[in-house]
Amino acid sequence: MKLFDLIIVTILLVAGGTFFALFLNQKSDAAIETCEPGAAIAQSAELAASEPPLTESYARIASLNRDNRNGHFYANAIVNQTTLKFLVDTGASSVALSKDSARKLGIDTQALDYRWNISTAGGDTKAAYVVLDRIKIQNIEVENVDAMVLETPLDTPLLGMTFLSQLYSYEFRQKHLILRQ
Repeated sequence: MKLFDLIIVTILLVAGGTFFALFLNQKSDAAIETCEPGAAIAQSAELAASEPPLTESYARIASLNRDNRNGHFYANAIVNQTTLKFLVDTGASSVALSKDSARKLGIDTQALDYRWNISTAGGDTKAAYVVLDRIKIQNIEVENVDAMVLETPLDTPLLGMTFLSQLYSYEFRQKHLILRQ
């Protein structure tokens, strides 16, 4: 009896999926029929024009190599005309700097307001909010990047999502991290 129940459930799932697919197809056909002639083509062209080109000849690209010792990706970045080595961290919601790194950038760390409670891999700490004029990695440049200066020491500044989310895309390809703008 168990095998029979399994067969019945499988048939019902397949039939339901087929019905749902047909229903969605009819809905999309109905939506296209209600458009004025040529509207669907114009809408597709408009969507395509709003997306940046995918060919590398039109995009600014930076390629970072994986560090063979620890598997991380590092970027030598020019920040406010000073070079810093960042650890690329897609899990960090913000660019994060140590007080030493911030001082190298000309930020007066004693004048900052360390009122933000944040959680890091090393534990909870306080941080101060700053805006970096620009971060440039190879030929990619992002202006007005939100960042946090941590009260507790940080071995390497983190290049987090306040920078990465300003890019068109980033992808991992074997031993490379490709940034596109």
